[in-house]
This record gives sequence, C-alpha cells and structure tokens, in this order.
Amino acid sequence: MKTLKEASSDKERFSIATKYLRENNSDAYADALRKALWPDSLANS
Repeated sequence: MKTLKEASSDKERFSIATKYLRENNSDAYADALRKALWPDSLANS
C-alpha cells in the first residue's frame, strides 16, 4: 500500500487514509490527517 506522501491525488490520499482508519481505528491518525489536509480548520481548535 502506498503512503500518503506517495499518493498522487487527493482522491488517492483519501482512499489510503480511510483504508488505514478502517484497519486501525486510529483517532490520532485521523487528527493528523485532518491537520494535514485542512491546516486552517476550526476542528483543530
């Protein structure tokens, strides 16, 4: 499986991330992904 950095499109990154989350159920990974994709998001406050 590719890593997020290897992904060539947002769609591919989303696919990788959701697959990872399903397999690992990781809140920390979800938070990191959210910050990476939406750094100015109010969700980080």
